Amino acid sequence: MKRLSIFLLIILMSLILIPVISLAQDSDGRLVTCGFGGDDCTFDDLLQMVNNIINFIVFALVAPLAALAIAASGIMMVVYSGNESKVGQAKEILYYAVLGLIISLSAVLVVTAVVRTLVKDEGPGGAIRGRLEELELDEN
Repeated sequence: MKRLSIFLLIILMSLILIPVISLAQDSDGRLVTCGFGGDDCTFDDLLQMVNNIINFIVFALVAPLAALAIAASGIMMVVYSGNESKVGQAKEILYYAVLGLIISLSAVLVVTAVVRTLVKDEGPGGAIRGRLEELELDEN
């Protein structure tokens, strides 16, 4: 029984991690998209970098780890169904995995809302750059 559960756990981990490994990077493979080959970094590039880093952390690291923890807790519940302390431990793992996933997805929601607020339809750089250009024009 133990050998079967280890085999199933390895298969499950492989099925979860193979798509993450293949889709972990952007098409160009960089989190920072400027500063290479003479390209100057702009405010838009800063916002894009923040977005790339947040997406990488949440969708390439946190989500697969949460899925793995949820699967492990489910396996623990099935394997140790007669042992109440182990079932309680599995429920605790499930609770914290779901809680961590909710917190990380909420953080993505907040960061996305802030970035979209900063990058309104006021040209390159969004609302911040538009306001900075107005201030520079007022000083002259």
